[in-house]
Amino acid sequence: MNYIRKLFKQDYRGFESPPSRRENVREKYSVKSQRDLLKKYLVEDFGGMCIYCGWSCKRYGGASFHIEHIKSQNDNKDLIDEYTNLALSCPICNTTKNKKSLPSDLDPLGEDYKKLFYRNN
Repeated sequence: MNYIRKLFKQDYRGFESPPSRRENVREKYSVKSQRDLLKKYLVEDFGGMCIYCGWSCKRYGGASFHIEHIKSQNDNKDLIDEYTNLALSCPICNTTKNKKSLPSDLDPLGEDYKKLFYRNN
């Protein structure tokens, strides 16, 4: 993890504007064989950047990045397969967030998130 933290500090690239998710995704997170395709979609939709901090996975490959459930899987079992609840996350943000939930109305792609968290280096 220390190696990733050093890379993170050297390679910050925040979002210029929030990304957008594709629509009509039929693949399900609960089907393990479909996760690689979901991750590919998320890398494309999010420009290869972590939804929370904006760190780019493209320079290092997306293998270490995670599929993040914005609303916790434990508290929102009905959203496990919803693509609108999935995002691309760096390992630092995803493990830090862990099973914590964001406030129910806070979407990292929304305007309120931008007001609370200014993404820069």
